[in-house]
Amino acid sequence: MTETACDVGIAGLGSIGCSLALNIANHGYSVAAYDRNEMALGALRLKIEGRSVEAARSLSELVSVLRVPRTVMILLPAGPPIS
Repeated sequence: MTETACDVGIAGLGSIGCSLALNIANHGYSVAAYDRNEMALGALRLKIEGRSVEAARSLSELVSVLRVPRTVMILLPAGPPIS
């Protein structure tokens, strides 16, 4: 992680979360992204070259790189409540 404060946080990097993070970065905002699934983070890392996207390894790392006041979008899969 860099010391740069990010504009927006994205938690949940499924197909929509990953695409949203890249789209926000393409429009000039810096993004901090997190998913508890390491494979989802790895997939994002392959796509972020040249964009201002930081892949956080934990929620505390995600929070630490966000500007105050923090803006975080949480994307969860549709269906039964997540346990």
